[in-house]
Amino acid sequence: MKFYLIFICCILQVLVINSKVIPKRLPQLCRKSHPSYNDCMTKVLKKWGPYLLKGIREINFPRMYPLEIPLFLVNRTISPSVSVSAAIRDFEAWGYEGLELKTFNFEAESLTGDVSLYLPYLRISYDFDISGRILTLPLDNSGHFKGNFTDLDLYFNFALKPVERLGVTFYHFEDFRGRGTIGNGHIQLYGNGTDDQVILDGMANFYNLNPGLVTNAVQPIYDESIGVFYRGLIQTVLDSVPAQELLPE
Repeated sequence: MKFYLIFICCILQVLVINSKVIPKRLPQLCRKSHPSYNDCMTKVLKKWGPYLLKGIREINFPRMYPLEIPLFLVNRTISPSVSVSAAIRDFEAWGYEGLELKTFNFEAESLTGDVSLYLPYLRISYDFDISGRILTLPLDNSGHFKGNFTDLDLYFNFALKPVERLGVTFYHFEDFRGRGTIGNGHIQLYGNGTDDQVILDGMANFYNLNPGLVTNAVQPIYDESIGVFYRGLIQTVLDSVPAQELLPE
């Protein structure tokens, strides 16, 4: 029985090593020995854009137009005047078709890198249950959110580490940090009752008059949220594609 299990594991290892996960329809990733690796990868990733937008089933990358998230939880306290606990459901975002890769830098020896992205426009909607406080605004409401945002910049720094599964090496994030800025925005909040609506209208008006002030107040929450989301999104891909395919010699 033991020999049988070892035999099966060996067969599986050979199959994984000799099979390609990334579909052939995608532009080939650059070899790490390429003399201008970062420039090469920047061009390749830009060519991947239309495929990423539609989703790539083979590497478990979801469709990005629209981007859909069934449930997202936020629980963060920055100070006595800024704290948020929220359950976000049926999240949808439109605008990723305009996503631009600005810079890509990766050091193959240290497995560290950074990426910057730009979104000219993003439209978001979701249902929410929220409690806490943002500056002078107490939060204890549920309802529906709609927002339009422009000039979004996203920055990510990351470090990878190799891990082995069934004798095959994959990459895992050892560290991943996100940071973002929003140029401008306009939101609408819809409550589940008349009393809620009065409060939510006040909250929406406060943001629409002071988008920069509110964004700065919740910046750590925003940065942490985009870091958690994009880390999970990309880690799913890393778990699906062997390291030798992502970073060929």
